[in-house]
Amino acid sequence: MNISYNVFSYFHTLVEDFGSRMQIYRQQIEDLENNIAVLNQATQFSPQELSQCLRRIHESFIALAAQLHSVHEAVKIQKEQFLNYRKVMHGDTTDCFEKRRKNAEKTGQRLNLKSTGPVPIGTMSNAAAVAMATALTRTQQAPAPGLTMLNID
Repeated sequence: MNISYNVFSYFHTLVEDFGSRMQIYRQQIEDLENNIAVLNQATQFSPQELSQCLRRIHESFIALAAQLHSVHEAVKIQKEQFLNYRKVMHGDTTDCFEKRRKNAEKTGQRLNLKSTGPVPIGTMSNAAAVAMATALTRTQQAPAPGLTMLNID
């Protein structure tokens, strides 16, 4: 009696699984048919629609370039802070990033891209970087005898 129940349960779950797969396949077939129907329709865009589309793509590109610029500036600041930390805490004045930069230039990995037109993003430096640089020059000019710690954010 127990064996027949297990067999029945097995086939019941198998049929339910097949039923759910059939529904998924039916939905995928309908989606494919709709996509094919759309592709078969001849759609032409008006010049205004094309212009609007290109304008939106341009705005997206400018927004992405601005984000890239801000990330690049943040990385430069972190790099400067790390080098200052090494200098103050460990007395190491070597630039550990210089070797990688020289290798990249030697192998020709650096691309010299020349852009034409106006620069979309201003070259204003970060105020925190300027403050850090002035603080660093002050500590280099007149080092305090009891300096034991540097507060780096």
